[in-house]
Amino acid sequence: MRLSLTGAFLCAAVTFNTGAALALVPQIRADRSLVVASTNAQRFALGLPPLPPRRLTASPRLVAPRAGSSPLPPVTITCLIALRRQSDNALFGYLNKAQAARYPLSLRSRDLPVGAAVGTFQIPGGAPSASGLLVNLENPGLIIGGATPGHVTPDYMAPTSNYFANLAAIDPTLVLPPGYAYQQSILWSFDVASRALSPSWLNPDGTVVPLYIDVPTGAFIRFTAKTTPIMSTDTRVRFECA
Repeated sequence: MRLSLTGAFLCAAVTFNTGAALALVPQIRADRSLVVASTNAQRFALGLPPLPPRRLTASPRLVAPRAGSSPLPPVTITCLIALRRQSDNALFGYLNKAQAARYPLSLRSRDLPVGAAVGTFQIPGGAPSASGLLVNLENPGLIIGGATPGHVTPDYMAPTSNYFANLAAIDPTLVLPPGYAYQQSILWSFDVASRALSPSWLNPDGTVVPLYIDVPTGAFIRFTAKTTPIMSTDTRVRFECA
């Protein structure tokens, strides 16, 4: 009987101690995780969840590439060149490719666009205007320019000068004979909105002056830097890309 009581007491003590020890396991595991469980493998062995992910490097900032604006290709303008009276903007005629009597390769105005000259030039894509342009004719190698009547060297264009140049089709490769009229390419400006073609003249000193366009009674076309026509009978016009 005594042995049975002693055995029962020992069994109860063992059971109590075992239960207490099992109750301490989570705490032991938690304590061990603070010291030992530095890897996920060790934490899994202790029944612990994995460590949160660590960022070893700074997160790269993803930036969408900025779309670069591609330059627009140049625009080729091909048109008839209309003459409009400056006083009332009425149509006065068209540039005609027929030769005039006195100046080979000269151009003159005509009332109807039959046989009119076709001008071609390029401007930068998307530009509202452009300057320093050369206007080519449909004949290869011909450029709209000016010929001085009888001068072999260029004079100086200025608002106070009566010097003028007749409108002419210039062949840059043409070698002029001695005493022949001096020829120079005209620099043009083009406005996209109004379609206006405005001429300029390059002086010997490098200055560029705006020109005015006059049509005498003989239907020649000439350039001058004067703000008023040289002759009172001249009709002042402007060029328009029609």
